Amino acid sequence: MKKCLLFIALFVVAGMGIGWAQPAASYWQQQANYQIQVRLNDTTHSLDGTVSIQYINNSPDTLHFLWIHLWPNAYKNESTAFGEQTLLEGNLDFYFSKADEKGYINRLQFTANGLPAALKDHPTHIDIAQLQLPIPLLPGQQLQLRTPFHVHLPALFSRSGQRKQFYAVAQWFPKIAMYDADGWHPMPYLSVGEYYSNFGNYDVHITLPDNYVVAATGDLQSAAEKAWMLKKKSAPVVSAPVKKELFKTGKQPEPFPVPASSRKMKTLHFAANNVVDFAWSADKRFIVKHDTCNIANRTIDVWNYVLPEDAERWQQTISFTKRALRFYSQQLGAYPYPQVSVVASPGSEADGMEYPMITLLNVKLKNEAMLDQIIAHEVGHNWLQGILASNERNHAWMDEGMNTFVERKYMQTYYQHTNKGAKVPADFMQVLQQLYVSRHEDVPIINTPDTVFPLTHYPAVYNKAADWMELLEKRIGKNNMQVLMQQYFQQWQFKHPSPQAFQQMAESVTQSSLQDVFSLLHKTGPLTQPAKKTTKPTGFFSFAYNDSVRYINLAPALGYNMYDKFQVGLTINNYNIPNNKLQFVLTPMFATGSKTITGYGRIGYHWFGKGTIKRFELYTGLARFNTNDGIDSVGGSIYSGFSKIAPGIQLQLKPRNSLSTLQRTIDFRTFIISEQQLSIGSPPPPGDTLFYSRKNGSITTIIPQLTFTWAQQRKLYPWSVALQVQQVKDIVRSSITAKYFLHYDKTGKGIDIRLFAGKIFYLTEKTTTVRNNNSRYHFTMHAPNGAQDYTYSSPFMDRNQSVGVAGRQITMRDGGFKYRSDFSAVVPGLKTNGVDYFDNWLIALNADIDIPNKFNPLSVLPFPTSFKIFADVGTSASPWMAGSTQQKFLYSIGVHLPLLNAIHVYYPVLQSAAFKEPNSVNDPFKAGGPSWWQKRLTFSIDIQALSPKVSGIKLL
Repeated sequence: MKKCLLFIALFVVAGMGIGWAQPAASYWQQQANYQIQVRLNDTTHSLDGTVSIQYINNSPDTLHFLWIHLWPNAYKNESTAFGEQTLLEGNLDFYFSKADEKGYINRLQFTANGLPAALKDHPTHIDIAQLQLPIPLLPGQQLQLRTPFHVHLPALFSRSGQRKQFYAVAQWFPKIAMYDADGWHPMPYLSVGEYYSNFGNYDVHITLPDNYVVAATGDLQSAAEKAWMLKKKSAPVVSAPVKKELFKTGKQPEPFPVPASSRKMKTLHFAANNVVDFAWSADKRFIVKHDTCNIANRTIDVWNYVLPEDAERWQQTISFTKRALRFYSQQLGAYPYPQVSVVASPGSEADGMEYPMITLLNVKLKNEAMLDQIIAHEVGHNWLQGILASNERNHAWMDEGMNTFVERKYMQTYYQHTNKGAKVPADFMQVLQQLYVSRHEDVPIINTPDTVFPLTHYPAVYNKAADWMELLEKRIGKNNMQVLMQQYFQQWQFKHPSPQAFQQMAESVTQSSLQDVFSLLHKTGPLTQPAKKTTKPTGFFSFAYNDSVRYINLAPALGYNMYDKFQVGLTINNYNIPNNKLQFVLTPMFATGSKTITGYGRIGYHWFGKGTIKRFELYTGLARFNTNDGIDSVGGSIYSGFSKIAPGIQLQLKPRNSLSTLQRTIDFRTFIISEQQLSIGSPPPPGDTLFYSRKNGSITTIIPQLTFTWAQQRKLYPWSVALQVQQVKDIVRSSITAKYFLHYDKTGKGIDIRLFAGKIFYLTEKTTTVRNNNSRYHFTMHAPNGAQDYTYSSPFMDRNQSVGVAGRQITMRDGGFKYRSDFSAVVPGLKTNGVDYFDNWLIALNADIDIPNKFNPLSVLPFPTSFKIFADVGTSASPWMAGSTQQKFLYSIGVHLPLLNAIHVYYPVLQSAAFKEPNSVNDPFKAGGPSWWQKRLTFSIDIQALSPKVSGIKLL
């Protein structure tokens, strides 16, 4: 068995007259010692046990009650602090979990020194309770508590739970909250946000089926069990019965099936002294790796517990674990515990969770450096929080930030050149921090996770805090920094240091005030003045060196429409992380059909306010494409199209509170559109029977538009409301569009509901001529075609409803029916005796319904394909007028097939009798009339769905 020897370098400071900042003589801390006997039922996924707690009151206060953490109740329902926070993380798994997947703790019956003690509910959180003491606990006295308990373990949503008889058992027993000089610290369990716990000694007996391997906090007291585990060099072989399938489902058999549980039970005894918690994990398939490492003349047992599916990736993990032990011991101080365990956890993310002497990781990427990094980070938490037990909930930077600071040194030592200069850095959280800073959405390093968004909390307490530690190191020097960290560990190990204690220690080491540096812990924005950036071109994008380089991104561009044909060009943009104040995207293209220059662009400049307005942006959009063609008098091709410029200003209002997901915007823009015209002419006699196209000037239309939007961007049941007023030609279009998404499962499937209501006002007398002249701008109950997209806001392959596939394209607006209009905009899909100009009022309701996977006929395909049903119903003013014979309500029901999130194919199956099928005008050359797809099939293209996102934020 390999061993490694570590010589810890001791820094001796002599003749400097420095007195190290130590805990004051008045400092005190409570102690809670636990004796637990627990039995695992792996059929019901439950625990039954008893806990005895010796609570020692070292405070100067008399205690009449104790706050008790009952954290398994965090999984009891979706209304807990944990449940609410998972939604802020954008995770629907817990919200839509089944009753048997949730968790809880019950059957509690406390006694205090043998006397009954009643539990009182917390006013807000069901995972906290107040234990009323029958006799007050005086200073210097101790109390003996005892209670039975029953825990139903949840599915593995967070740190504690089960999955296919893999058990991660954490925050699982009744635990006394922290009481310190600031009073009680009862806190609900959170997914993002950790703990503040008493030191104590743990004596734990775990009973479970005999063939489980158990990893835990503390030292296993059974030599025989250790010897048995050392034989677990491979996963157990399980002969799975062959099931004859009537239909092949394509479902692959489990590659590493779970063996049946032994009927024989065993009880394992673990002991751990001077720790803040006790966690354990169990699985029947664990492959066990073991080695030892000598730290300061003490032999440390090093254990890895590997799931069979991770065996290939975890070949070097024992070496990584030992290296992390040595490195952190060198940086901070000798590892004081007898063993360290690293456990593989099922899951698809790359993260981990630490407890004293044990950490659980779910790293599924084939990236050895990342695996090493996460092991080092999680093992490092034994020092930073496990031994230096700061208040993680209020000061997460003191464990996560300090630990990331040391972890960076580890990676710089062993992976100095790995990923250097890569377009996507390995440390992507640093990129997120830069993104939030540039958007003024970052939070200070000192923040509490229950008051900020999880995605802004993480970069602040990990990366920004590590940046701050490096800034402190630069200020005081590397030698002083190492002295500081080692003395901090030496003086505060097995205690509860505060930010003030760390500052006093730093100022004691340097003999100078560091208030200016420590004040940055409360600051948003960059810690230092950003360096002047150089500008460089790059292919597609790059996040490398983005603190010193401003990139101009270059990428090939390709477009197509029926008139310009294929268009090739170059996209030039500066949409980067961090965001630039001046942002632009320009895409000039050469059209191979029209032989002209086409393209689009957008230029915007934004700045931030300090009052009601969070963000201002001045912008303009640009576009030019051809939309029609013809043959001129000499037989050549002639084209007409549009040119558009759309200047505007957008105001984003400040959220009402730090956790608000409601975005309120005001947008005012003006469309200035020049449309080239073609007319039909004929040559002079005798050729006057031949017709040809000729250019006939252009028409410029100016369309001002004001939009107020409320968008609730939460993950669960998002909604939006948009009020819009638009003036075009002789009319004013006013409308309200409301959207709501009703989820019905954790995959994000549900019902997309849309309500539209609009009213048109005429600015002049409403004559037939005026109505006809403005018909292009009327509301449409049906889906607008390319010609009716009068602001040119949607990309169309064909704007003239040709008989081919391209002519079936629609866009979602107004009534939102998926039925394409006929050739005439004046008679929009209604029979000739049902003329409706839709120029008064119109109301429509649209629903788009996801078919659940188990009923989806396309689920047999090798790639995930959604299948939906749409239903539209609407009415307008004309049918309600006296004497009208029109249908008052129109409807359309059909199927919707989304492709690549950007292309949506629709086919109405049932519809109002008033809708007529396309006639010979649509397809004058097809014998026998139009084919089935030409009758009803339509499609839309949503280019915005392809916009790249980082952390849910669109970059382009």
